[in-house]
Amino acid sequence: MPGLAYFTICSQNYLGYALTLGRSLREADPDATFFIGLADEWDPALPREEVEFPVIEARDIGLPTFDDMIVRYSIMEFNTAIKARLFGHLFDAHGFDQLVYLDPDIKVISELKELKALLVDKPSAVLTPHSEAPLDDGKDPDDVRLLRTGVYNLGFAAFSNRPDSRAFLSWWEKRMETDCRVALAEGLFVDQKLMDLAPCYMDDVRILRHPGYNLAYWNLIHRPVTHSHNGWLADGQPLRFLHFSGVIPGNTTVYSKHQDRFLPEDIGELNTLFVEYVNEIETNGRAWKDAPYAYDQVGELHLDIVLRRLYACTFPTAMPNARADAQGLERLANEPVGEATGAQLTRYALEVWSARDDLKAAFDICTSNGRINFAKWILTSGKAEHAINDRFLRAIRFHPQNTDASPPTPHTTAHSTFFFRATLPLRPIYRRMPGFVKSHLRRLVLGKGAKQRDITPNHTITRPKAIAIYGYFNTESGVGEGARRAYTAMKAVGIDTEARALPSGGGFQDCVTFSPARRGGPTNARFRLFHVNADQTAPGRNWLMHKPNGAVQIGYWAWELATFPKAWIKSAAHLDEIWVPSKFVETSVKAAFDRPVVCIPHPIDVPLEPDAESLMATRRHWKISQSAFVLLNTFDFNSFVSRKNPFGLLEAFERARVGREDLVLVLKVHGTGQSTEIRRNVLDRAARIPGVLVVDQVLTRADIDALQWTCNAFVSLHRSEGFGLNIAENMAKGKPVITTDYSGPTDFVDGEVGIPVPYKLIGLTSEDYPFAEGQEWADPDVEIAAEAIGKLYDDRDRAIQLGNAGRDRIASQFSYDSVGNLIKKRLNEFEVRE
Repeated sequence: MPGLAYFTICSQNYLGYALTLGRSLREADPDATFFIGLADEWDPALPREEVEFPVIEARDIGLPTFDDMIVRYSIMEFNTAIKARLFGHLFDAHGFDQLVYLDPDIKVISELKELKALLVDKPSAVLTPHSEAPLDDGKDPDDVRLLRTGVYNLGFAAFSNRPDSRAFLSWWEKRMETDCRVALAEGLFVDQKLMDLAPCYMDDVRILRHPGYNLAYWNLIHRPVTHSHNGWLADGQPLRFLHFSGVIPGNTTVYSKHQDRFLPEDIGELNTLFVEYVNEIETNGRAWKDAPYAYDQVGELHLDIVLRRLYACTFPTAMPNARADAQGLERLANEPVGEATGAQLTRYALEVWSARDDLKAAFDICTSNGRINFAKWILTSGKAEHAINDRFLRAIRFHPQNTDASPPTPHTTAHSTFFFRATLPLRPIYRRMPGFVKSHLRRLVLGKGAKQRDITPNHTITRPKAIAIYGYFNTESGVGEGARRAYTAMKAVGIDTEARALPSGGGFQDCVTFSPARRGGPTNARFRLFHVNADQTAPGRNWLMHKPNGAVQIGYWAWELATFPKAWIKSAAHLDEIWVPSKFVETSVKAAFDRPVVCIPHPIDVPLEPDAESLMATRRHWKISQSAFVLLNTFDFNSFVSRKNPFGLLEAFERARVGREDLVLVLKVHGTGQSTEIRRNVLDRAARIPGVLVVDQVLTRADIDALQWTCNAFVSLHRSEGFGLNIAENMAKGKPVITTDYSGPTDFVDGEVGIPVPYKLIGLTSEDYPFAEGQEWADPDVEIAAEAIGKLYDDRDRAIQLGNAGRDRIASQFSYDSVGNLIKKRLNEFEVRE
């Protein structure tokens, strides 16, 4: 069609995707005109001649606030923010009648005949809906997520060069100067939510409902893909283009990391195209995937996410041609803010604080002690966790008479919330905060006699080892949390450490902001630790297989059964050593491998006890009597429920509660469940037992901590645990524990710090756990468990003694410093052997 062109937008590291898209479009339609918009600048060291399509750099498309946008936005945000302007630029510079935008992670399968037919009438725009039928099967995404993120998917959009379209593009472009961000509470999801208004703001918007267009994980459930003599079909009609959102180059085990509805084996004949695509983007992107982003710094100043957010908060309105300079940004970051009593904080420091729920819960910056403790944290642990440049820490000052306070240490999981307006005084902000936030801020004010670890890094190390950790640093999962804890422990003792983030899989979401993490890729580090389980080692295999000379490669694996699966033995082919979190796992893995297996436990934080008012507030929130003796247990229905043994726990509690009417069990659960029947049976059983409170929801880290603090004891009648992180976390808070005397927790639970419950070994069924054949695990004695609950209830002093002893054990043997030094010692042993 005369006057029709197609384009995409990417940065250099995504050129493999853009080339795959362009070549598939040309194959399906040899006459198609295709452009690549580059949200980046060409690196002269890279092979530009291998890109056969015209490339238009972002700085050449007439963005009036270009210099502001490259500071304000991250790489993903900037790629999205220039889309509307590039439409206008191509219309003006080339005189096209119509333009079609396609995301770079799209592959065209056949000529877009239906689209061309629609464009004959020159409609204002053509859009495709995410889904044309309800998504109500309990999976993600669902209808509510689509309502939050936008009706139409902007991986595809077509516009005609007509007055109402150009007016809409101008409005869209203007909004993208400052509003290309994820702010669901403000009705924003980068640019996508704006498109919901397109049918209102333009005269003739066509909705393309053909099942062969923009087929992706959000609509595949209604559009099965098949292959016949007529070619590829979607729901029986010709397949035109696939949107492979969330694929991982080189990894065919994850269909899309943004959903939990489909595994590759669930997508039928589409799997052939999926595998083909993954291999194509890997091949086409080999020269580009590790290309640096040109706009990651101003001068010599690296633009980390904190600095970008601080800039955006300070300058909410973009100014044309307002070029940021390194010295000006540094002065902005170091500008003092708020009261100087105790410690003088800066805009940069407060931007770090405002973006993390755990920091806001741990440090009341409206008090002198809170400012002192937060200042100490950011100068030590904060510097390590966020890889903060020293130039942003020099302006933090202590009052000379108030430097003896000891900082509490927050949990290291980060949750992005709202962005603190650093130009405002602190107390007005505090007054406007919701009550529950104020409660969290008050919770960890310093108390008497609280024990805590020294978080000052050990700078006396004589031979720091360069180690790169590959893990799910940005994923909200137990494996991701383990990687974050390991990184923090190593940094705490001065080990030269880098974090390499791998994309999540298995339905988990990359929703954690862990600032030190860079995208996974090759590294020259002396040691390389792959902090993923054996069955998940595949995402790092490209770097496992291309080991630099002299590099030592280590896997960190967990497993919950006594015999390690033979099917996973090949995962260790490129590893020199395997680390595991407990002696139980060590025994299991050692039996399967002929190389060193070393126990390196998870580090555990020992936080300060909150004030009594905060504990009372938490009980009021959950409607728990202040006089009740409260037990806690937590588990996820998405895991294998039989391993957690909730029915055994409920039976033990029901027996123990006889004659003890103020005994309460809080059962904290979440997840939709591997089996809806099991989930329903557990919740029905719990509902029939007086005194059981079911908290069936996902909680923030701060709310989980509050729930742990308000309970009197933690009970786990598990059948097996690789380590027992929940048990250890509660011990670190001084809570007595009752646990099955089997597997991982036996490393830190015995009669001196808790009540171990005896057990007998029983066989597993195929539904209990993967690789269950021939395996056994524990069946704890329910009667003895009930007696143990009764003992803690009847003897409160003994319960407190056990809790204090448990906290001391965790603090002395499992602190960040203790585990960090254990790792440092092991790395030094490699040098001795060589």
